Amino acid sequence: MESKEVTITAQTLFDMLRQERNRDEIQIIAPNFVEDVKKYLNEKAEILKSQLQKESIFSSTEVQRTRRELENIQKVLKELYEKRESKITKMALFHSRTNLRKEPEGLLKEEIAFYNSLINLFIDSKGEILHRMLNIEQEKPLKKDEPEPKDLKSNVNFQDDKVKLRFLEATPQFVGEDMQVYGPYESMNVAELPKEVAQLLINQKKAIEQ
Repeated sequence: MESKEVTITAQTLFDMLRQERNRDEIQIIAPNFVEDVKKYLNEKAEILKSQLQKESIFSSTEVQRTRRELENIQKVLKELYEKRESKITKMALFHSRTNLRKEPEGLLKEEIAFYNSLINLFIDSKGEILHRMLNIEQEKPLKKDEPEPKDLKSNVNFQDDKVKLRFLEATPQFVGEDMQVYGPYESMNVAELPKEVAQLLINQKKAIEQ
């Protein structure tokens, strides 16, 4: 879905905010949005400066109207940013849990950098904090003649329930809620996975129960 060029006005900014409020998915914004907004605000600032220099009975009213419009625009932009920030944070958290990084469409380059930094932060934090809480031992080099361990053990017992799945699409390697690595899987591969992991893949329509 391609973004449309939009002429920045107070009304178009409010319409963008209204759509961001009323829709769950993040709305697509043109790549040059930030520069266009800066240009628009600079033009408004120049208008205000010109009005302040006028000496007429109408200048005071014009100044108040322009100042109020600038204040309203700044409020709209602040809320628009916060709405998008919240949606990007939720997406990054969800994608970090599945280890399936999928860059959302229509983000500004600054938002893409924010999204990627959040995913890295969530993954690093989970590895540091959850590993320590569960006391999962880090893999150590094997000594000579020492048998290779089958699995890293945790002090917490996860559910042993397994679900047999058939994958509907190629799925890259990911880390499950039990901190085990799964995959990669090709389309039509069959595998038995823990119930929680399987349900997440089914909800994402990446696999079906076999």
